[in-house]
Amino acid sequence: MATGDDGERIRVVVPDYHLRQERLYRILAPFYDRFVEGHTRQITSAAVALLGDIRGRAILDVGTGTGNLAFTLAAAGARVTAVDLSPALLRIAAGKNADGSLNLAVMNAAELRFADRSFDSACAAMMLHEMPEPTRDRAVAERARVSCRGVMIIDYRRGGSLHWATRLIERLEMSAYRSYLRYPLEDKLRELGLLVQAKHCDGQFEALLARYPEGAATTPPPPGLPD
Repeated sequence: MATGDDGERIRVVVPDYHLRQERLYRILAPFYDRFVEGHTRQITSAAVALLGDIRGRAILDVGTGTGNLAFTLAAAGARVTAVDLSPALLRIAAGKNADGSLNLAVMNAAELRFADRSFDSACAAMMLHEMPEPTRDRAVAERARVSCRGVMIIDYRRGGSLHWATRLIERLEMSAYRSYLRYPLEDKLRELGLLVQAKHCDGQFEALLARYPEGAATTPPPPGLPD
């Protein structure tokens, strides 16, 4: 269960694959940044740069985890809503959110509780590889649905190989990283009307920016949680 802005309890459907992962997150959450943030700092900075000037723009970070991408977006001037399905990881993000720069919520990435075109852009970092198909397809489609300009995705570099230590961690998490390394992300985005405009690779990571064609964008309302 999650709580909305008005205090109403909202039921969040938690898929089986995440129940397994959440057991591990409850143990690792206090140490998560120590393992992950240092390795992804460069690709995160490069990805935010791909978005250009985001000052004042409403941006959604899906699968925010402990909030590393979300805080980077907020530091660049964006108005950020950050959601994740893991209460354990969100508690760490909330502990770093003393200035209230992020609007945090528990939410399923494949069932976002936002209206169409609610945000300027929708982002995700190191999340799609966690999901089995077809959940991954639905999560990509949901990002496209709630964004009026496009999406930015950070994840493992598809078509490549991962460091042995990374593979060990992903096996412990029971993620679907093997299928993601073969995932036709560009094709999926194209089916949703999005065209890849930029890509940046850094070691075993990649960042991809896809936009709607010129003229397809609309002005999003201010970000906020649904009623």
